[in-house]
Amino acid sequence: MRPLFRLNFRGLVYFKLILFFLIMFFGLFFFRVENHGFYYSITGLFLLSIIFIFINLFSRISEQTQVVVKIILDTVFENILILYSGGLDSPFIFLLILDLFCGAYILPAFKMLILSGLVSAFYALFTTLSYLKFLPAFLIVREDLIPSPEIYF
Repeated sequence: MRPLFRLNFRGLVYFKLILFFLIMFFGLFFFRVENHGFYYSITGLFLLSIIFIFINLFSRISEQTQVVVKIILDTVFENILILYSGGLDSPFIFLLILDLFCGAYILPAFKMLILSGLVSAFYALFTTLSYLKFLPAFLIVREDLIPSPEIYF
């Protein structure tokens, strides 16, 4: 029996590319987020997805290796996006969970178990360093730049 939906690395990258574009579009025109770090991090994620499209097209690196590297790099940029969009109150925490779901669909169980532990450790590290104010000055979010909770509803 043939599956109705098959996710591969290229489909994952195209999906994330569209998702990052929509987040940027809604942030600009509907929510009017005035935090420049938010746009820098979402643009970084967008450009990273475009780079991985070209790597996938012209490289002989295995698909599983590309998925692992993309999820690790996405996790770093997504944690920065989460910090710039409100920290623990950010509406973009779902991006980390989305990475884990897509990775679980593509990768074998053992690699995904290691990768999910790494994603969890990155998130815990970023939130702890943010809370303790140990992050570099360019990653510290000023309180007046965090959008109010009403903007999300």
